Amino acid sequence: MRLLLIHADKFSYQVTERVAELKGAASLPESEQGATLQDCLVVFIAVEKEDEQDLGMVVDRAAGEVRKLAKELAVRRILLYPYAHLAPALSSPSAAIEALQRTAASLEGYEVTAAAFGWYKSFNLICKGHPRSESFREISATEARIEEKGVRGKEHPVCRMSQRLREIFLAQGLDEMINPAIINEEDVYKQYGPEAPLILDRVFYLASLVRPDIGISDSQLKRINQIVPDFSGKERLQEVFRDYKKGEIEGDDLIAKMVERLKIQEDQAFRIIDEVFPEFKDLKPEPTRKTLRSHMTSLWFPVLAKVQQRGILPARLFSIGSRFRREQREDAKHLFESTAASVVIMDKGFSMKDGEKLTRKILGELGIKGVKFKLKKITSNYYQAGTDTEVFVALGGAELEVANLGFYSPVSLANYGISEPVFNLGFGVERLVMLFENASDIRTLVYPQLYEELVFSDAEVASLLKAEKEPSSPEGKEIVELLIRSARENRDKIGPLKVLVYEGKLLGAQVRVYLYNWDEGKPLLSFAALNEIYIHQGNIYGLPPQSDGLTGETLEAFTSGTKTRLEFLRLIMEGSVADLEVAVKNGTLKFDIQYKLIKRPAQINLHIPEKVHDYIVGCHKKIRIGGPLFFGVKAEIMTKLPKADCKL
Repeated sequence: MRLLLIHADKFSYQVTERVAELKGAASLPESEQGATLQDCLVVFIAVEKEDEQDLGMVVDRAAGEVRKLAKELAVRRILLYPYAHLAPALSSPSAAIEALQRTAASLEGYEVTAAAFGWYKSFNLICKGHPRSESFREISATEARIEEKGVRGKEHPVCRMSQRLREIFLAQGLDEMINPAIINEEDVYKQYGPEAPLILDRVFYLASLVRPDIGISDSQLKRINQIVPDFSGKERLQEVFRDYKKGEIEGDDLIAKMVERLKIQEDQAFRIIDEVFPEFKDLKPEPTRKTLRSHMTSLWFPVLAKVQQRGILPARLFSIGSRFRREQREDAKHLFESTAASVVIMDKGFSMKDGEKLTRKILGELGIKGVKFKLKKITSNYYQAGTDTEVFVALGGAELEVANLGFYSPVSLANYGISEPVFNLGFGVERLVMLFENASDIRTLVYPQLYEELVFSDAEVASLLKAEKEPSSPEGKEIVELLIRSARENRDKIGPLKVLVYEGKLLGAQVRVYLYNWDEGKPLLSFAALNEIYIHQGNIYGLPPQSDGLTGETLEAFTSGTKTRLEFLRLIMEGSVADLEVAVKNGTLKFDIQYKLIKRPAQINLHIPEKVHDYIVGCHKKIRIGGPLFFGVKAEIMTKLPKADCKL
């Protein structure tokens, strides 16, 4: 909703004529055709399509803004003036009328005047002209809902655990580092020695594309001339390619440089690259000796060497980040990318017992007790003999390894000139999360959007349901409102019955639209017409406005389910008028659609997204949309509008 607020000395308006699209609507009483107000706050209002998501909340926020400003300006008189020009995507007329009425009702204690909706009006405005006499407010339905209901985004459990560990590490006096994710192959050899080839078997090597040397042959120049007539920039193009080869032009700037230097169009530059020079398509990656880190440890050695050189001792450091391992496959226990939380302490007085105590302290802060330390029988080469220790905690009657600790090998440290002892403690963040989430598959834990079975809450299902078809024209939308109003007003009249609902223009044609019932002795609307859509425990129901006669699961759905505000009658009328618009466009002269016994959602113009339908069917839930309607919508369509009377 958008509000333009003017503090006025005087404001007066007078209706002139009905908005063309609303010609068939009711006439306006004389008392509502104009007004004059002195010393007032004029509120120009545009109700937007988005507002219909939560109209009540938007109105409350809007009324609050109006009350606040009126109080600050010491104004008692407020004029609400519908003003469609403030917003590009307007709500339906019925929603706008409802919003205006509810806004007026929310301004209790003020003298509120509401200008007529759906009429052109002339007005005179004398603004007071002080610094606060003109202001603008924009109220978003989405933002209002988030702020009002305190909605907070959902955290990923791995990120939450990483943040929790980060806070614990900082509280333990550990300094945070960001370690590079790329490491040279030679560092793996320096750290692991003879074991290095086995470690490298699990790493990802990085590769790069070598930029080609590109010449321009006569045949290529001829092809360029077909793309760019009278092309005379061969030397400049060759220069561009040389600069690209030397790295003076980045790949994502090549097209821009061609356009700039050759004075050609962007699409021509793209065609030259795509159609003339196959070298750009035949690029092949060439491997380098750089790798993605498979252990956070790999980066600590060069970092600690720098720390020692600077004499910053003792050093207590940590880093949390990704590690990459070329597993045979991704499965329930293995991922190519996982998160490591790594701690190093370079301190001569620090012992294994101190390390175990720190580990218990960190896990204790997470609420984990019953920690066990198991010395590995075969020590990794980068660990000092007799210190390579695995850390286990209990999980569902079994033990889960969550960390590893020990002192770095003096040999590996010496390769970097490090003479101080270094203790290392590393946690697998995903392993810790599996413990807390009682998860058995690391893939669904880390990538639920890819591996977890799709599950929808009732609120999510409700938000995804909508009309399959809607009218596109302003007059079509108004015909929907008139059909709904007429159906409600005549619902109990006995058939056969035919009611003229609208006579006027639709997409340039003159139409007469009728609501009718062909059933002798029966009311215009059968009881299912006013049913609404409810969601309960994944099931979709069409239920009446009152609970009379409901039992069992349908009564439970009515009392405890999620109400969608999707009514059979509105869905049907929207679909009918959308079809009528198609008939007008096709030049059809007669239009008639009947609604009898409903059994499927599509028959009432209800769209259920495929993903929601698959979820409901897969979970053996129900879609109970049905009931008798027995009414119809018909129209007479005149392809030529009557000529207007004129005098020469």
